[in-house]
Amino acid sequence: VGVAVAAHATGLLALAGSSGPENLLRLRKSCEEDAACGFDGRMIFKNPSLVSMVNYVHTVDGSHNQESAFNEMAKFTKIPSRPFTDKAASSPGEHLRKFQGPPHFKLAFNKSKRIDLQQSKVKKENNDAMKFETGNSPRMLTPRQIRHGFSKNLKVGDIIPCPYELTVDETWITLWHMLIFNPRTMEISSRLRRRLDTDRAVLPYALCLVLTVSLAVSRLSENARVHLGVYDAVSVRHLNVGDTIRNYIRVDNVQSSSEKFTTIDTTHVTINQNDELVFSLRKKTMFPNFNLPQQEPLNVQPPPKSFLRQKILSTPLEKLIQWQSEEQPELIPGQLMVHRLVRTVQPSDIIYFCNIARITNDFHLNFHKYNTESIIVPGPLVTFAAISNSLPDFGEPLFHQIDLSTHINKFNPGDTIGTLSYIVDVKPCLEHEALEEVTVKQIGVKNISMELLFNESLPESLFDINLIKPSEYEKICQNWCPILLRRICLQVVRRFVRVRPTHVHGVQKQLFRHERQACDENKWFGV
Repeated sequence: VGVAVAAHATGLLALAGSSGPENLLRLRKSCEEDAACGFDGRMIFKNPSLVSMVNYVHTVDGSHNQESAFNEMAKFTKIPSRPFTDKAASSPGEHLRKFQGPPHFKLAFNKSKRIDLQQSKVKKENNDAMKFETGNSPRMLTPRQIRHGFSKNLKVGDIIPCPYELTVDETWITLWHMLIFNPRTMEISSRLRRRLDTDRAVLPYALCLVLTVSLAVSRLSENARVHLGVYDAVSVRHLNVGDTIRNYIRVDNVQSSSEKFTTIDTTHVTINQNDELVFSLRKKTMFPNFNLPQQEPLNVQPPPKSFLRQKILSTPLEKLIQWQSEEQPELIPGQLMVHRLVRTVQPSDIIYFCNIARITNDFHLNFHKYNTESIIVPGPLVTFAAISNSLPDFGEPLFHQIDLSTHINKFNPGDTIGTLSYIVDVKPCLEHEALEEVTVKQIGVKNISMELLFNESLPESLFDINLIKPSEYEKICQNWCPILLRRICLQVVRRFVRVRPTHVHGVQKQLFRHERQACDENKWFGV
């Protein structure tokens, strides 16, 4: 601004410097900022193709013709004067006599006035704002913009069908395992799966949750600002290979959280080809303020009963024990675990994930429009990258459910996520004495070496399951653990059912001994 004011005070034009040669969207934004600060134009070097975009922003004022504007500009740019003509250059060097810097001509004649940004926007909508040096101005076409996502006409209680219907096959499982580390035996071993009388391959819990959320993007969250969280994500039935699924969304609540944003609560369900409920969850999403009238929220019912959990709880111990690893760690309430594994999410992982999950949000995919700091990694990818870091340290879960998953700080491409786990509760299952249910709160931390936390003391309040707001996390970190300040990107509260360690070790040793006696292991080593 100081440069522009000084230039105008001395009767000179204020021209901004050159910018990136390729990204026209960033160039346009930069020119608009220059115009708002009082600059008359921008210098363009080596790339004349950028001139048209700068001309579009720094438009010619209709009160002056091109001839007088050119002659005025020649005084300031020391271009050899010549009569203005609409004809093309006739000699090889004639193009050097044309002024290539596109100033705002109104400011060239009246340098004491600042550009009114609102007036600039009005001028851009005028087809006469773009002038050409040769020929007549063509008929300008305004493109139609087709936008998807939440509609202002939707009301609380509306049920929205999603546009996709998918038949899942083995390829889905293979692609998912290439993206997310998954040691769960039931989801990776067909031999052990058949022992539980499950012939067809089962889609992982994580993939079922992702499809339940992401298939609704084009109908709900494509125009959203940020994904706030997932709640009560319940796997009601197995989703097997060969099943055909479709999704539905119900609007539970619409609330204006501020003058800028609207928060929408929804319930998402996945239905199979037999019209049976497969997966259910609740989701909270933040949108720009739609200025919607206040509506009465729905009375949301508790999560549906899981037939999959009932099936596992009614399975004999002899079958369940075959799923457990030989080392089933004992988990104690109040125990804090720092997991060694970490995961770095690259831009290729984001594109790969979005293609699998049918995600079409601009701020996840458009690396040309947004820089790396503005691209946000999809929430479910961050969630299951963090959870997968901890899976080897918890033994073999037979059934698990996410009660809460919310994001604290944004997670960008190239960031590395590690995981902290706090055992909230461990209690025996009343329906099966050999099983126990573990409640764990997990925190995802970004861009920090986990070895630094092995000997670090952390406040227990950081793992309170009622701690929700990002500001509460930042306050605790600032006062008690600065090493995690602005590094917490995720919190997850989840439950999983597993065989109790006291029942695993004795029975499993007999099973492993029996299997090893049934085959001659020495033959594999040439003995």
